[in-house]
Amino acid sequence: MENKRTMKETALKMVALWFASSTVFEIPYLSWTFYDPMKAAFELTNLQMGSLMTVYGVAALASRFPGGWLADMLPERILLTISLTITGILGLFLLFHPPYTMLLIIWALMGISAVLPMWAAIIKATRQLGESNVQGRLFGILESGRSLVPMLYCFGVIALFNFALTKVGTEEKALNFGIAALCCLMFFSALLIWVAFKPEKREAASLKEQATVVKWSEIKFVLRLPGVWLLALIIFSSYLVYICLSFITPYTTEIYGASTSTAAVLATIRTYGIGIFGAMIAGFIADKAGSTTKVIAISFMLIAGLLMSFFLAPVDKGFLWLVIVLMLLVAFVVFIPRGIYFAVIDEIGIPIKYTGAAVGVASFIGYSPDMFAYAVVGNWLDRYPGISGFHHAFVFMAGVSLAGFVFAAMLYRHIKKKAAE
Repeated sequence: MENKRTMKETALKMVALWFASSTVFEIPYLSWTFYDPMKAAFELTNLQMGSLMTVYGVAALASRFPGGWLADMLPERILLTISLTITGILGLFLLFHPPYTMLLIIWALMGISAVLPMWAAIIKATRQLGESNVQGRLFGILESGRSLVPMLYCFGVIALFNFALTKVGTEEKALNFGIAALCCLMFFSALLIWVAFKPEKREAASLKEQATVVKWSEIKFVLRLPGVWLLALIIFSSYLVYICLSFITPYTTEIYGASTSTAAVLATIRTYGIGIFGAMIAGFIADKAGSTTKVIAISFMLIAGLLMSFFLAPVDKGFLWLVIVLMLLVAFVVFIPRGIYFAVIDEIGIPIKYTGAAVGVASFIGYSPDMFAYAVVGNWLDRYPGISGFHHAFVFMAGVSLAGFVFAAMLYRHIKKKAAE
């Protein structure tokens, strides 16, 4: 009989998972915080910046299914340590400011190293921290910590960037200090994982029960469910808008004159700070409303309206505060569908044994915008200089939000029809 873990051991493992699941993505998503310095340091166009995320997205998406199989073959301690170490080493190559072609290779490799050994292993490690009756609590704590921890260390990295800027004089050189700090955080996270997770004897029955591999028979069953396709499209719409919000960082600097450090702080709050409470509040609202799908549909309409309100903001540096308020409002509402869309699986009525397959199929489609969204918006910013390019992006995001509303409304109607039958 396996001894019960102490609270101290469980807490240490959870903290290790917070660091591991957040730091590993900092370098691949460097543009979210340091868009302008990164663009200048590597002498890239907006389209090339987007192309980096496209190759990353393709590699990451292709890594999701085999990652589940890999998680059953090797202990999470080894997988997470390998993921963090390799991604950290790849990040160090950026200190030499390699050419664009080499950057494409690095971002593709990070798409593999950050997802293939990491994604399923994180889910599995979290599940093993407690019994079935505390799984929701565990994953809620994981998601909150994944927002809290990076918000804190990102403020530290930004402070280091500002300090370095006063010493080296240019943002391009100061960026190296930020990259080096993020790589060191990954190495620290790898060490933390290695210390927190000790090798355990895993029984075959336990492995089978906790497997994250999506079986082909389950995929075929799930593919015949219309609710899963609608859920995938809802995730697709929500995630597409979420990642396009990263372009608000250059919007505040180029159009409203925000400093790089200010934009970086705003990006950190937008990406992480709001996420600490956004998902929890979304769950509370959904429970009160009695329908997760209905709340998602309403949130998509609010997102579309808030995005179009950017057109009403006067193009004047004195109105930066208004843009910041709108940005934070949009970010908060975007976290509503993002925080609860997987709860729709229960509302659809998918059997528990097919949950993994449903998540796999929906994730594969839902997270596919990583392959094209950055390149599309980056191309607009190059083709339409100034505020025009950003207006194209806002219209695009609002249109996607309206599409998300349609998908959510269709799913809500489908659920009601099934309930009536």
